[in-house]
Amino acid sequence: RDIGVTGVQTCALPILRQKTAKMSRFPFKSPAEPRGNGLQHGELLAHELAGIGLVLNRIESHLKSLVDEERFSLFDAISRFAEEEVAPHLLQWEREKRLVPDSLIEQLGELGIFGLPIPEEDGGQGGQMIDLVLAGLALSYWSPSVAITPGAAVSLGINPLLRFGNDSQKSEHLAELAAGKRMFAFGLSEPGRGSDAANPEVVAEKTNQGYVLRGEK
Repeated sequence: RDIGVTGVQTCALPILRQKTAKMSRFPFKSPAEPRGNGLQHGELLAHELAGIGLVLNRIESHLKSLVDEERFSLFDAISRFAEEEVAPHLLQWEREKRLVPDSLIEQLGELGIFGLPIPEEDGGQGGQMIDLVLAGLALSYWSPSVAITPGAAVSLGINPLLRFGNDSQKSEHLAELAAGKRMFAFGLSEPGRGSDAANPEVVAEKTNQGYVLRGEK
């Protein structure tokens, strides 16, 4: 069921708008090396991703009526960023068995994506979690791995600090987390438990010197 969110308080994202104002759509570039079927790398990439682009355009047409103008501009800007900075490199990253390059994480940080729901006074963009959802929607059409990077960093790392951290902790960590210069990690998988977050074998034992972790991740 379509759920409209028009009227939800908007947030200003000047950094993101400035960075993405002149981005072109589908800027595929072909290197010299041919593929076995005679297509250059960029031509093959454009062919393989064309279907994804069509789906994205259809989603855009539906999404525009569900969110306010400011939030749709956010979604559109990140979509165009992903088309230029993510889509052309996906196959190369896969062949090289790379996940998300550090250079791309730096770009996501510069755009303010990690700081979307963080208050401006703490170094963020002053938005809400729905803004992070829209960013993830825009990125995930090209790469779920890229999309989950800020998604997990915020929901598993930043959000608990926002909700439960004290002022000292927020002051020490939030600005750099919002800029993507640091990331909090969630050590989930265990050899005997897989990804069962509710039943971990690893325990933290409190001592006079702090905590001692026992177990294996």
